[in-house]
Amino acid sequence: MQDNEVGLEQLKNVYKAQTEAYLDFNMALINILTNQKELLGKVESLKILSDDEFKKLSKDYAILEKLFENFQSAQIRRDAELEEATLEYTAQISDFGGAVEEMKEDVKFIKKMYWDVKNTLNKVAWTIGGIIAFLTILQLVTGKGLVDFVK
Repeated sequence: MQDNEVGLEQLKNVYKAQTEAYLDFNMALINILTNQKELLGKVESLKILSDDEFKKLSKDYAILEKLFENFQSAQIRRDAELEEATLEYTAQISDFGGAVEEMKEDVKFIKKMYWDVKNTLNKVAWTIGGIIAFLTILQLVTGKGLVDFVK
């Protein structure tokens, strides 16, 4: 049972980390898009583009592109790790289901054994009760005790 609690806690941690990663992804994407819009605004506002301005814009764009590529590769790596963790937890849950089925079979076996023992004890009790009843009726009919019949 404790293994299940540990596994569940680990699964919660994975989901929390996934949520944080997606929030980070969202914020980074918003920043990239904001910077992209700023660059686009600068380009559109320029009537004539000097070499220095072009180099600066080109450099800013290259930085944005590199940020996006880094972010994309990090996200792909996170997704792969999450997929691996999900598969691992799915396997653990499947193993847990198998253990539960095995436990159910054990409980069924114990219940059957309990009823078999109980039925056997009932048979023994009824047999002893029948013998005592027979001897009592025999004593009432004949007036002799069991000891008199043995002599």
